[in-house]
Amino acid sequence: DMISTQYESSTTEEGDIIDELHYQNYDEVQISGMNIHYYRKVSSVFNIKFVYNLTNAESNSDEILEGISKHAFRINLNYGLAARTRMIFNIKYGGSKFVFNQIQNSYKELSPYWISDLFFINNFDNITIKSGFKNIFDYKDNSRLSNDSPEILNNYDPGRRFFFEFKIGLEAQ
Repeated sequence: DMISTQYESSTTEEGDIIDELHYQNYDEVQISGMNIHYYRKVSSVFNIKFVYNLTNAESNSDEILEGISKHAFRINLNYGLAARTRMIFNIKYGGSKFVFNQIQNSYKELSPYWISDLFFINNFDNITIKSGFKNIFDYKDNSRLSNDSPEILNNYDPGRRFFFEFKIGLEAQ
């Protein structure tokens, strides 16, 4: 069994339309798959991590299977530039999947995509500075902007962006 959300519209006496969120239990949901993780320390300053997910999902109701990609993987390259500085390069792939728009009672297929991130981590005694670029090749699914496809998803990447993180570690006395 699997629980998911279900929207229901109703009209008030004043003619206003109200969308209400309910939870629904779907039976006969089968999710099987395989995860492969590989990690290798290539040298004292370089390591690689690879993660692959194969997911096979079946149900008597297609809408419960929304957002599930059959194939997904990530490659993480971690390189030590200096004693306190590391460079991280991530490559992520998400296979095609679909989402179900409960308000319009329609399906939308999301294309497969690649996203890469590059960032640097500098460690000092109690301070860590992390900065870099997310989505360095500026991938955006332009179908999210079309008039016939309202924004119903929460998993779109907004495009290339720079980030900066500053952490201070304080020791309790």
